[in-house]
Amino acid sequence: MDKTYGTIIIGLGSWNGDDRVGWSLVEWLCKRRKPFAPAFALEEPTRIIDYLDGCEHLVIIDACLSGAEPGTIFRLTWPDSRLDQLRCESSHSFSLGATLRLAEQLGTLPSRVVIYAVEVGQCHCTSKLSKEVKRALPKLKQRVLRESIEATHA
Repeated sequence: MDKTYGTIIIGLGSWNGDDRVGWSLVEWLCKRRKPFAPAFALEEPTRIIDYLDGCEHLVIIDACLSGAEPGTIFRLTWPDSRLDQLRCESSHSFSLGATLRLAEQLGTLPSRVVIYAVEVGQCHCTSKLSKEVKRALPKLKQRVLRESIEATHA
């Protein structure tokens, strides 16, 4: 990546149902007239490493499976052992936790990493979010915006 930013927002996911919650949030951020931070939708957690140059504050949005009510929003700050318990995982490669540990070992992980994990209701082959996750989106948007604004003014 040729630009550096203080704060970057990454939405992880896929096209499968509620797994696209991170992508939905990134789509919404990119349509705003004045984004507070650049936002990127990624499928593979390991691709996060490509965006860390110059990043001081990383905000990640991902779907999770913990057994909580669908639409529940968890806020974690790295490092947090709950990340592995929430099963924010990719079915294709490294988990989010493994990716962040790798970035840490490479010396590229920002000093501040916040993860918003949203409990999924369904992840079958559909491009639609469940009603529970849709209901959680306004609160998630508000929290991510607040997070990026606070980081910009810190």
